[in-house]
Amino acid sequence: MESLVSIIIPVYNVDKYLNKCIKSIVNQTYKNLDIIIVDDGSKDTSGKICDEWANKDNRIKVIHKKNGGLSDARNVGIENAKGNYIAFVDSDDFVENDMIEVLLKGIKENNCDISICGYYKTYRDKDEIIDNSKEIFIMNNIEAIDKMNMLGSYDVSAWGKLFNINLIKDIRFPVGKLSEDWFVMYKIFYNANKIYYNPNPKYHYVQRAGGISKNNPRINYDAIQAAKECMEFIEKKCPNIIENAIIIYCIANMGVYNSCILYNKEDKEVYSNIKKYIKTILKSKNIPTKKKIQFWILVRMKIVYRFIYKTYYIKIRQKKMVKQ
Repeated sequence: MESLVSIIIPVYNVDKYLNKCIKSIVNQTYKNLDIIIVDDGSKDTSGKICDEWANKDNRIKVIHKKNGGLSDARNVGIENAKGNYIAFVDSDDFVENDMIEVLLKGIKENNCDISICGYYKTYRDKDEIIDNSKEIFIMNNIEAIDKMNMLGSYDVSAWGKLFNINLIKDIRFPVGKLSEDWFVMYKIFYNANKIYYNPNPKYHYVQRAGGISKNNPRINYDAIQAAKECMEFIEKKCPNIIENAIIIYCIANMGVYNSCILYNKEDKEVYSNIKKYIKTILKSKNIPTKKKIQFWILVRMKIVYRFIYKTYYIKIRQKKMVKQ
């Protein structure tokens, strides 16, 4: 008998994108699916769209709930999942029609617990492939956590991955937090024996302003907390890979510092967090030279860094974003 795969789609005010997302799921080449759509209190027509799809496909279950955020919606989906395996798809994104087939095949043929595919960053006028390599590889849990922290093939995002449901156990996404994936992904990976990675891009990560996880005006200090907890976990459980955990912690601090620039704020503690580990960053062979230069300018020429970031980088990035 074919394994049942649960796909959880949290939904909040995405009626412009939702049909494309759900269509990409129901048209999967792998058919034995348990599709759980969690309408997290949408105020637009998203809830109606979900119900319309449920009426057309008996594999779809729609749960309407009071707004609680992305983590809460995913947790409700987990509680209702019936599959042997579980995947997460954000409702403003979409996937290639054979994504589940490819991911499940990777698990079955290699006796793995997690399968990861490559992905596109999908902009207004183009798709950007994140990993152009052709290498498929199998990792143990420690190797996979380390690679997740290396800014390369894949990251802490829940999407683009297929998990054995037993790995999640009592792990849940933290309600009320931003960077929710960062708080849990290393824990799920640690529970695995083997992880499969295929760079072939099967997930479209749509770059747009707004969304259930993107439309929050506050500075994301949760990212620092999540990265710190990950770093402390690694230091305790697998200290031989601490270098990349430190790097990703500093990158989280840099992200927050960049947000402070946009809000015309100065955060000395965040700056100090980065400065504390600048020698580790500059000595590391696992961080691109461009990123090292960025850190060096921030630590040594803070005023110059703030000017460059505010007047150049943000303008270029905004031009690439998909219009709502």
